[in-house]
Amino acid sequence: MNADSGLQSGVSVQTPFERLSTTRWLVRGKVMGNILANWEELLGYFMVVEQSLKSQPDAKFKARLLKEMLNDRFNFLLLHFATPVVQEFERLNALFQTDKADPHKLYKELELHHKSLISRIYTTDGKKKELEDVEFGYKFTNECSKYVLEFVANEQQRQSVEERVRHTKERCLSMLEVACEQVKLRLPSTKDMFKGLSQLSPAKVLNQVDKPAFSSLPFLHLVKSDLVEDQYRRLTFIDWSDAEAFKTTGLPSDTHTFWFGVMKTPGYEELGQYVMNCLIVPSSNAVIERVFSLVTATKTKPRNRMGVLCLDAIIRIKSHLQQRSKCCKDFVATSKMIALHNTKVLYTKSDEKDEEQQEECIQQFL
Repeated sequence: MNADSGLQSGVSVQTPFERLSTTRWLVRGKVMGNILANWEELLGYFMVVEQSLKSQPDAKFKARLLKEMLNDRFNFLLLHFATPVVQEFERLNALFQTDKADPHKLYKELELHHKSLISRIYTTDGKKKELEDVEFGYKFTNECSKYVLEFVANEQQRQSVEERVRHTKERCLSMLEVACEQVKLRLPSTKDMFKGLSQLSPAKVLNQVDKPAFSSLPFLHLVKSDLVEDQYRRLTFIDWSDAEAFKTTGLPSDTHTFWFGVMKTPGYEELGQYVMNCLIVPSSNAVIERVFSLVTATKTKPRNRMGVLCLDAIIRIKSHLQQRSKCCKDFVATSKMIALHNTKVLYTKSDEKDEEQQEECIQQFL
């Protein structure tokens, strides 16, 4: 269902519904948010659909199930609680999937997210809060209160609703506890690494008062020269805003940009190279997963006879264009590339010499 179909049926739908995908799992929060924003419209839509599908029993059964789920007020309450929680996790995950994530920012966000989750169900001295004191979120708590007030005139029904609301809150608390536990399980393997990488932030290494000691820097086994420590010691005595690498752009706050400029500065090449080697460490496996997705999208069933060399060339070119934010229309073939497009491409197997020429052409393009 999209915005157009909603308008045609007289139902006001705010945004198109995105299809939930097992590979694009970062859209879960958007899907939940759209369902919540159009709850009444969807309920009315499936009520009409159920009545109109008399000759299609399977579709009518699915429509009735969806109608009953939307008609259940407690599903509405659960979605009010779960949507902001899922969206916050997705926001954090999206930061870790960026191509040039700042380690200092990632470390701060990861630590803040963990502390925020803990503060919702535990007091400052580490004791578990009572159910009524747990921070479930304003919208969820407000909707629960509104629902109970609807039955204030009927004592028996009100008690029953209060009991169900309490049970719903217990389910939400269980979700928060599991979320805290899962984040805690992942912290030991990532927290220390990002804490070490965060020491390389320009805000820290250029701090005259609280500059990290050289021994606290990450991956010291990558240090290949004794010059690195001396260059690091002299780092704070240089006015880097006047350095040749930063004269036009100004002193950057981004870790990657700053150290790339340091690496290009005479007398600090070894230190810059060491830090750039440290920053190669990926924040997640998202980059690798994107390559797998490219392979799947390129070598489809109709193109299942594609050779490895051809597939490798296409993936390299696609990755290059994506990394440079270019379109295929910007591609300009060289004379060597054009010369390779002859009868050998179709009627003969390429020998090692041909493969070397093709490899050379690909490297020229990249």
